Amino acid sequence: MVISSRKAEACDEVTKAINAAHGAGRAISIPANISSKEDLQRLVDETNRQFGRIDILVCNAASNPY
Repeated sequence: MVISSRKAEACDEVTKAINAAHGAGRAISIPANISSKEDLQRLVDETNRQFGRIDILVCNAASNPY
């Protein structure tokens, strides 16, 4: 599982809780800003590098066009 948000600290906190409950390496943190194409590409690339593929994507984000 990949945990992503703009704030690295929030990602790390959730990742640590998941790994504590389900075993080390089950979750990783990759901070990214949905409004940055570079961040999104890094998110996809790093996910593929660490897990080999993306099976499911849940996007619960919004962006401010202003």
